[in-house]
Amino acid sequence: MKKLLAMSTLAGLLSLATIAEASAWTRYGTYYGPRGVSTVHVSGGCGYRYCSRTAVRTGPYGNTYVRQTTVSRW
Repeated sequence: MKKLLAMSTLAGLLSLATIAEASAWTRYGTYYGPRGVSTVHVSGGCGYRYCSRTAVRTGPYGNTYVRQTTVSRW
């Protein structure tokens, strides 16, 4: 019985990982301004009841800003 429970739990976790990767997305951008080049990399995805998004921005002087957001869908 314990082996059956462990296997079904593992199968459930693997199916959640597949769902999360199926809805994943990524965006890149490069901006040229008067002070230099800035880049942005944004990625996100949704899994079981949760969606997350991460944005990484790098300015022309090398300063990096990271913002991470997670929301639940009920």
